[in-house]
Amino acid sequence: MSWACWMSAFRRKSSLDVEAVAVDAGSVSEAAGIFRENGFVILRGALCENDVKEVYEACTRLHENVRRIDPEGLGNRNPQRYSMGSLTPSRSCMHLSSFLHLLTPSVLALMDRIFNGGFLVSGLGGDYCTGVTWEFQKLHSDMRPARPLNGKGSSKSKMKNAPVHCKDFPPLVCVNYAVQDLTAYNGPMRIVSWKEMAAYCQDKPWIDAPGLGDELEKRSDWLRSKIFPLQAGDCLVRDVRVWHGGCPNLSGEARYLPALEVISHEYFTFLQTTGPKQEPALPLKLYKTLPEAIAVLCNHAVSSGSSPVDAHVDDYQWLNADLRKPARDDYYLPLYELMREDHQPIIEVLQKLSGQRCLESVPSLVAQMNGGARDLLHTMAARDARLRETLLELMKPMEQPRGQPKRRWQK
Repeated sequence: MSWACWMSAFRRKSSLDVEAVAVDAGSVSEAAGIFRENGFVILRGALCENDVKEVYEACTRLHENVRRIDPEGLGNRNPQRYSMGSLTPSRSCMHLSSFLHLLTPSVLALMDRIFNGGFLVSGLGGDYCTGVTWEFQKLHSDMRPARPLNGKGSSKSKMKNAPVHCKDFPPLVCVNYAVQDLTAYNGPMRIVSWKEMAAYCQDKPWIDAPGLGDELEKRSDWLRSKIFPLQAGDCLVRDVRVWHGGCPNLSGEARYLPALEVISHEYFTFLQTTGPKQEPALPLKLYKTLPEAIAVLCNHAVSSGSSPVDAHVDDYQWLNADLRKPARDDYYLPLYELMREDHQPIIEVLQKLSGQRCLESVPSLVAQMNGGARDLLHTMAARDARLRETLLELMKPMEQPRGQPKRRWQK
């Protein structure tokens, strides 16, 4: 397992042909076709600029309050990674009015096409990772018992007869919205298509997604099958059964992917008859602000007006006291310690640049970097004009000895 193999995961170009799976938010028929073929589709411009700003600010406020409970960044998924819905007692962000912007007409029109009209809004949430997230997250399905490639549930599973095993009829769809521009370095999601999943499983009925070590050895291109570039306002619509995972965030700033979650009528009915009934997550006050066409999709989730959620409308401090959780899966990769040593000074530099503070210390930090860290910073600067120009300006005071080659971020 080589250093070059690891570094390939940080190349500027994704191994995923993003443009081939991206369409304008209004192209419903084309989007539905791409979704059925791959298990996911990207919608460009699904969220307007004002709504993007409000949702981003809501995510930031949520993160600020989480930090008071979890200053070390233990996370509730893996270190520095958080499920936003799992942060709250209601297991949803429906009580935060800004999150209702995620119920966009273009996305709901696509849901209507995917589900043939038979769907409900099951929740609002999403995930985020901080700006010092070192590791990859293991590839996984959000519905591990489902067997969509062969259409048959395991005889040992409680979900054997659940309506979750047919690839062409998703039980749950998650819509992750970009509220910041997503790049190779700020923690984009990576994803694997139905076709690639089937090739990995070959003729076997089902194989779980590979662990990080196996992914690096057998499918290293998947480590860079990242969903970028995305602009703020774009969204990823994905069948929750498709394998996906998080990537390191070296930007120094938290990356948010708030989400709309949609459930099929069939799966909703199955859960109602086999499991505990969903507790109200949408305050009555906010429900009354929804257009009728959207409100009817949320009838099952609305409160009576006297539920706990009704007392916490737009309350960003309404969090689980025990929100910190041990890591859910193995996030260790070979060469990780070496990369961690390289990432720390880079993240320190990026934090100073993004916060526009203590900039005078940046040149000395760069000068003290080891070879690996400097190489990675040079690579990032060569591919990011804004970063390159900023570094050039800051490094000017450090005169370069005559005869020495130019730094690689200098053109």
